[in-house]
Formats: sequence, C-alpha cells, structure tokens
Amino acid sequence: MDSHSINQSNSNPVQPPQAPSGELPQGKFRRSILLTKQALAAIKQDKSLVGAQIVGVIISVIVSIALIAAMIAALAAIGGDADTLNRRQVFTPQNIGYIIIFWLVVIGFIIVSTYVSVAVSYGALVVFSGKNVTVKECFAAANRRFSTIVSFSAISGTIGVALNALEERVPFFGKLALRLVGAAWSIATMFVPAAIANSAREGEPRLSGIDAVKKSVGVLKKSWGVSIIVTVGVGLASSLIFLAILAAGTVLMVALASAFEMAGLGIGFVLMMLAFVAVAILFSTLGAIVNVALYQYATTGKAPMSFSPALLQSVIEQKPQKGLLR
Repeated sequence: MDSHSINQSNSNPVQPPQAPSGELPQGKFRRSILLTKQALAAIKQDKSLVGAQIVGVIISVIVSIALIAAMIAALAAIGGDADTLNRRQVFTPQNIGYIIIFWLVVIGFIIVSTYVSVAVSYGALVVFSGKNVTVKECFAAANRRFSTIVSFSAISGTIGVALNALEERVPFFGKLALRLVGAAWSIATMFVPAAIANSAREGEPRLSGIDAVKKSVGVLKKSWGVSIIVTVGVGLASSLIFLAILAAGTVLMVALASAFEMAGLGIGFVLMMLAFVAVAILFSTLGAIVNVALYQYATTGKAPMSFSPALLQSVIEQKPQKGLLR
C-alpha cells in the first residue's frame, strides 16, 4: 500500500437507501432524488468529504480576494476599468490589456473552483472503495494533478472570455445563441473534476485538459438527463432551503432586535449567513458525490459503496466503452 492509500473504514459501511418495497421509483426526477439521498449516506460514512469542501470554501475566498485585488491594481495601472474601456475599438492598447487581465482572472477563478472540486471528488472515490480519507489526502490528490487542472482551466477560461467578448457585439438572438453555447460547455464539462480525480489514483494515467473534457462528455452521453436533473434538482432544493432560512432568519432578526436592539439584529444576521454557508457547502458536496458515483459506474460498471447498483444501472445507458476508460 503506497503513501496515497487510506486506512480501512469501519467494518459496517453505510447501506444505500432503497426505494420502498425494493422497487426503483419511476421517472428520472425521482431517481435523481434517491441518488442524492445515497450521496448523503456517503457523507455520513466519512464526514471528511464535507471537511474538504469547507477547506475549499476558505481557499476560494482567500484566492478570490487576491484575484480581485490584483485585477483592480492591474486595471489602475493601465488606466481603465470594465466600464470605461472602449469596447467598440477592440484592438486599442487599453482594451487588449483589459482582455488579458480579465482572461487571467477568469482562469484563476476556474482553477480554484476546479481544484476544490477535484479534491472533494477524490475523497468520494476513496470513500466509495470502502476506505477512510482525510482532508489533507484530498488536496494532495488535487496537487498531484494541478497541471491538468490548469490546462483545463485555461481552455475553459479562454472559451468563456471569447463568448463574453462576442456577446458584446452581436444582437439579441446572437447573445441568446452564445449563452446557449456557454450553457452547453458547462454541461459538457460537469464530470471533469471526477475524471481528473480518478486520474490521481494509483496506477491511473495523467490526463490533459482535453482528455478530461472528452471523458466528461463520454459519461454525460451515458447519464444524459439524470445528471442534468440531479444538478437542477440539487439547485432547486438548496434554493428552497435558502428561502426557508431567509424567512426564519428574518423572523429571528426581528425578535432579537426587539430584545437586544442593534446587537441582536447583528447576531441574527450572522446566524442566518452561517446557515446559508452551511447549506451551500452541504449541497455542493452532495452534487460532487453524485457526479463521482455516476462517473465511476459509467466508466467501470461497478457501483460505489453506499449506492444502489440497480439504481445506477437504471440511469446509466450501458454501451461499449470505446476508449472511455483508458
């Protein structure tokens, strides 16, 4: 067992939640709900997955502040900002400088987002194999494939900046078409973190950014519909919970303000913000776990621990691999 291996987990792993009476629910939306519940079982098995997401949020905040500060300083140095630069004359020195700065900042944001997602995805892969994982090991795996993360981020950032630049210069329907292209790219790359994380396992070949995108598209073809519904469903569920927290938080702030005036209002606001962050972290982790489960089953045909093989089989279209794995 090498330095990246993890200690064995408890002898009684969490069993996957099953549909009532042993039958799978009908419809992709209901099955996506069951997949999310089984992802929650994986979190209960090893809470380090949430720990990795929390550390990722801290890293993201620090890097985001640094990127924004660097962008403001760079824009000040060339004497412009996003609102004052002449967008009609694309090849003026100011505009070229702005585009380069914007491009680098976008790539930076994508790097940190992908880096965190790869770390959490790697943790999920380890937990699926019946082992425990630590937060340190999750990010060590992301570090091992940092070059792939940068490669993919450069590709994705370049596409994003190009679409944004074009959107400034086309009529309404052109803008709509470009936004659809951007949405299609986001969907096509939703399994990239899982692909990069899998390549960080012992014995797996290193991927380029393009290879990771190809693997993501291959899995998307097999899980088409369910993977998108899971993403939308998780987003919808989190939005509903956010609204509930907002309502409860507002009531709490009013109650605390009546008792403790401004101090109570501040305490209520902080508690509400903490609840928002906690829900966002939980649902981000759940989404990553489901994507890793779908990726693993689509590429290996093996159901991860805590997931129902019958459920995964029902949502993954089985086709010849055609080089998807290796």
